[in-house]
Amino acid sequence: MDVGVTIHFRSLIPNTKKVHTEFLWAALRSTYCVQQFEVETGGIGKGEISEERLLNIAVPLPSLVDQKAIAVRWRKAQDEIASARERVKKRKAAIDARFFSDLGLKSPEQLSVPKAFAVLWRDVPRWGVRFNQLSIGGADITQGKYPVVELDSILELVQYGTSEKANSTGEGVPVLRISNIKNRALDFSELKYITLPKKTHDALLLRGGDVLIIRTSGSRDLVGSCAVFHGEGDFIFASYLIRLRFNSGKAIPEFVSWFLNSPLGRQQVDAVSRQIMQNNINSEELRSLQIPLPPLAVQEKIMACVADGRAEIVREQEAAERLSKEIIADIEAMILGNKRVVS
Repeated sequence: MDVGVTIHFRSLIPNTKKVHTEFLWAALRSTYCVQQFEVETGGIGKGEISEERLLNIAVPLPSLVDQKAIAVRWRKAQDEIASARERVKKRKAAIDARFFSDLGLKSPEQLSVPKAFAVLWRDVPRWGVRFNQLSIGGADITQGKYPVVELDSILELVQYGTSEKANSTGEGVPVLRISNIKNRALDFSELKYITLPKKTHDALLLRGGDVLIIRTSGSRDLVGSCAVFHGEGDFIFASYLIRLRFNSGKAIPEFVSWFLNSPLGRQQVDAVSRQIMQNNINSEELRSLQIPLPPLAVQEKIMACVADGRAEIVREQEAAERLSKEIIADIEAMILGNKRVVS
């Protein structure tokens, strides 16, 4: 089909008598060429490149036969990388499916969601199209094996973080922010720091087992995302997060956090969160969220299965990352002529 591009793009039409199109595409993505682009533009994501400088980029040019063989190997490599990542995706889905099964519930992914439905007002615990679609489709947490309770009944502490400005110089104690919550866990890289009066500092110190949940974000998908704190040393948390501390005699924080991050937890968060400039959920709305609550021993058993599954995912992800790096290095060596070309 006919396609137009903006001024930010340059359209290159390869001379196919000299260069294989897919080979050129792969070569321009290689470290050898990317480093030239960075020099010409002043760094990653900076400036732009003129037509003259673009056309002066040096590109390795093996024979057409070798170029075609490298292109074939490149396509095959992309399939291998995609397959590795698909295995990771399936393992993630399997963890949630097992989690819901242990609770006697169905995952929303297993449901046939109705496109049209009717709901009586007296039967609407929380209004939200997605919430009611899933409930009618069978994702009703009250239909599982265990009683359903509100978070408020198992909470010991709900607390907002500090709004004081943080620094990148390492002065004070590390402060956890929205960016530190990733994939249902805390990421302690790229920390910022803050200095607070002792009373405030002590009041905001995190304790092992505290759950941090995102209360405000420009992204609706981030609101309600949470993770359990098990860091070493002193940490506090920023104002866009809320600290939840649970009664250890009633709930395991990892269990609660996993449920809130699951599609059935997200179903409730999406129903009660609001958009006023940004997407928000407040402490009272968090207290009203519902969760199936098995006995502690059952929670521990369920989370042991989750932990095993997550460990396997880490191994799969590391293997997929290694494969990706090895393949990229392999292709680049062929492009540069440092390795015999094989398809």
